[in-house]
Amino acid sequence: MKRFKSIALLVASFAVFALAVSATAAHADAPTGATGTLEYGEPALLNLREVGRTLFIDVEIDGEIHGTLTGDIHEQYTVVHHAQAGFNTYRGVLEFEGVVTGAEGVEREGTLTLQTRGRQDPGMPFPTDTPWDMSWVIVDGTGELEHVQGHGTGVLIGLDLTYNGRVHFAGR
Repeated sequence: MKRFKSIALLVASFAVFALAVSATAAHADAPTGATGTLEYGEPALLNLREVGRTLFIDVEIDGEIHGTLTGDIHEQYTVVHHAQAGFNTYRGVLEFEGVVTGAEGVEREGTLTLQTRGRQDPGMPFPTDTPWDMSWVIVDGTGELEHVQGHGTGVLIGLDLTYNGRVHFAGR
């Protein structure tokens, strides 16, 4: 009898969990394409260090983003110039404040944190018009963007970036 009650309790727990998951999924928006442009201002050099033939360049920059994501951004990143191989990589954190337009044109406001990374080949230790191929992923959000998910790619030439990807407002 004791074993039967334990099994019944376990089954009941799974049933409650299944209902909770299906209720969350029912309130989620469909994923939608994310496209637009980002215009950076002038970068500010934070630090420059050389290790062997590799140069590390720490930078911060502000800008405006338009399209599916519309608002202001602040990004801090590190460019790594691989002198011997002749290419650059970077990793950064981009803070976004504004509006994200989801499925069916629904706009939601708040902040997002995105991780960014990219590569420029060939790359120089100073800005050039050689394109950067980059990727981004949303890792955190606040306000109406608390549960938004998304990822994508972009191409940066000079201080102008064109991005594309997908965003999805997960259910609560």
